[in-house]
Formats: sequence, C-alpha cells, structure tokens
Amino acid sequence: MSRRQLLFEDASPNQKFYASEIRYNLLKDIDNLQEEDLKSYQMNYKKFGKRAIQQFIKDRDDVLFFLQFKNVKLETVLVNIIMVMNREY
Repeated sequence: MSRRQLLFEDASPNQKFYASEIRYNLLKDIDNLQEEDLKSYQMNYKKFGKRAIQQFIKDRDDVLFFLQFKNVKLETVLVNIIMVMNREY
C-alpha cells in the first residue's frame, strides 16, 4: 500500500510555507519537552527518545504529512508521529 506524498520541491509556495512552519514549531515544542513527558504518549509503542522523534521530523520530506497537523494539539501530533515511527521502524 503506497502512501500519498508531496515532496517539498513539488509543493506550491504556500504549501511549503505552512509545512515548514508546522515542522519548525513541532521541533521547537518537542525540544521544550522533558523525556518523561514523552513516556505518557508511548504506552504501547517502542520507546523513541526526543532526539529520535526530532530526527524523524527533520528527515521527513512530505508536505502532506505536516499539513495534516495544522491546528492540532501537540499531544495528538506526538501520538500520530510515534505511531508512524512504530510502523516504519
């Protein structure tokens, strides 16, 4: 099953702008979290550290992946990212 993907290089300027802003804000918010805060989001998943989650976000070249998190609470975003990481790793 292939996943829909829109690379940054193929996206419109507005899509790039919003996706970059969302990615930047996610990285900043995760940086402000303590490692203990992440444990509550990873109940039935592999344990990913703060740096691993940030690296996953930095390596992601998919505008649609970030745009789905517009106006979504950090807790919800983290749960979704950890779920994706669990599937891919």
